[in-house]
Amino acid sequence: MIEGKDYWIKVKEESLLMRFLGWIQFWNPDWMKRYAVTVFRTIYWPKDMSRDKPDLLAHECQHIQDLKKYHVWYLFSYAFALPAFWTFRAHWERRGYEHQLKAWAKAYPGADTKYMEDFMVRNFCTSTYLWMWPNEGAVRKWAQETIRKHEKS
Repeated sequence: MIEGKDYWIKVKEESLLMRFLGWIQFWNPDWMKRYAVTVFRTIYWPKDMSRDKPDLLAHECQHIQDLKKYHVWYLFSYAFALPAFWTFRAHWERRGYEHQLKAWAKAYPGADTKYMEDFMVRNFCTSTYLWMWPNEGAVRKWAQETIRKHEKS
């Protein structure tokens, strides 16, 4: 276990809760291996995923900050993940993914944004997160605007 100021990082595969959630998420077979997950102040990190991902850690810490600020509303609205035009979960994930887009924009200023746009579309518009924002054009536009905003800052 790794401790930060406001969080703990635990190995995802060693958690009974994470193994159970991975088992019931038949729509996302990569869930256990490719995604960090935050529950309250614990970040569950896949054992084979590099820990050298400050952008992903910032994403997960945003979820912790949102929980601290919005409490029960965050928990209830994040859990409401039924496919829709735009879910509450999409709101919270946008806040987290903005940190990843910011890091990408800083590392690769002026680069073609298609790679990160595709990454965002896979996460927002597919079964990965239960179609939390199934409007590919809107997701691409948001990703482009977010990257450009952070390239300039």
